[in-house]
Amino acid sequence: MMPYEFGGIVIVPCRDVDDEIDSELARILDLITRDIAYRRSALVPLSKALLARIERLTAGVTVDLDAHIESEVVL
Repeated sequence: MMPYEFGGIVIVPCRDVDDEIDSELARILDLITRDIAYRRSALVPLSKALLARIERLTAGVTVDLDAHIESEVVL
C-alpha cells in the first residue's frame, strides 16, 4: 500500500497489521482514504463560527486519552 497525499495531509497505511482489530481498522481507513480521493471537494475547513461554537461547548472539558473505555469497543 502506498501513502496518499491530500494537500498538506499524508495518510500512510500501516504495514504491521497482524491482529484482527488492526485489520478492520486498516479497512476502515482505506475506505476513508478512497472516499477522500473520490470526493475531494467534500473536504472543507471548519468555519470560524463552527470552531468558536466547538470551543464554547468544550470549554473546561478535560479528556484522558489514555483512560480505559468501560464498554466493548467495536469498529
